[in-house]
Amino acid sequence: MLQKSLIIFALFFFQNLLYAQTMKSLANLEAVQKACQGVIQSFADNDTNTAFERLDKFSSLPQDELYDMKYKTAEQFASLYDKFGKPIDTKLIKEELIQNVAYQLVYVVKLETHALRIRFIFYNGKDDRWYLTSFKWDDKLSEIFKN
Repeated sequence: MLQKSLIIFALFFFQNLLYAQTMKSLANLEAVQKACQGVIQSFADNDTNTAFERLDKFSSLPQDELYDMKYKTAEQFASLYDKFGKPIDTKLIKEELIQNVAYQLVYVVKLETHALRIRFIFYNGKDDRWYLTSFKWDDKLSEIFKN
């Protein structure tokens, strides 16, 4: 009977843990801006590990997806930094709120001879909280001119 109770407890505990991980969110747009700026600053400091640790604190993206993205990003950033130089600055280049439903922040991490575009998209969902639904980066500087 004790073994059965422990199994039920473990299942309940892990179910709640998984549920809590999928429900990460931020309370308001000020918190969104602050959290994203922290991630961007870590990228600018050439610290991909810290950037993804910060991202994980508010990301509702699946853990395995975030884990894979972290290692691919670290490899690719190292290659881009070798090719285009180290980060020298960051800029918030676009901020867009649509009917208090969706919010997008687009940053540029300026390298010595090129730039990286980093985009966060949030959805205003349950309890008026902001959920990260998309995090992407690329080196397609021409895309910042498209609407």
